[in-house]
Amino acid sequence: VGANKPTDDERAACPHHLIDVAGANETYNAADWMRDAVFSIEELFGKDVNVKRNSDEDQEHSNLVEKDVLESRGKRKKAIRHDINQAREQGSIPLDAPILPIVVGGTMMYLQWLVHGRPDAMRPTDEALERAASDIKNFQAMDGDTFDSTGDEEIEVKRESSQEEISDAALSTGWNAAVDYASSLGKPFKARVDKLCGKDWYRLRRILEVAYTAGAEKASEEQLQAVYSGERFGGL
Repeated sequence: VGANKPTDDERAACPHHLIDVAGANETYNAADWMRDAVFSIEELFGKDVNVKRNSDEDQEHSNLVEKDVLESRGKRKKAIRHDINQAREQGSIPLDAPILPIVVGGTMMYLQWLVHGRPDAMRPTDEALERAASDIKNFQAMDGDTFDSTGDEEIEVKRESSQEEISDAALSTGWNAAVDYASSLGKPFKARVDKLCGKDWYRLRRILEVAYTAGAEKASEEQLQAVYSGERFGGL
């Protein structure tokens, strides 16, 4: 939680979890939160109660995940377990007694990930992230738009102009070019581009990240169709 945290009095009256589990400069996204939320729910329910999940929980094999990422996950789990156990001790609740967790705050997207699992989009490579960000920046420059990235959301900052009002079509030259380019990478990507509303640069960049990771420019149609299976993984 980066803002609107419960007060100390509120936290003293009722234990809150998954607060201050990641640093401000640490990369932490919806997938990380979902993983930590599922772990928290398991810890609260108790060892004798199983949390139902999809059979293919995560698709990510530990040997494919960077060592520092695995270390961060391990540290968060230890911190979460310590926080929950401390709350149990303060409330004189046995360590193995199930507690009903209540999920509050956040956005609907995070709740959907928790309940239904994360989407099947592959984890982008560093090269794909860098290339997609560069390409989107170039397209944005055509429209005179810049974006201040804030994690899962983007704040649009349009340049001020003393010139006469410019038509929407003229302001969308870069956006239209970006949409055409992303659509040309294959049918699966065009299908997602067609669902975008307005100048959604953030989601368009995510589409490019997946396309570049999948090697869309050299992949066969069959390989591209396998990029998005429509399944979700790791939910309750």
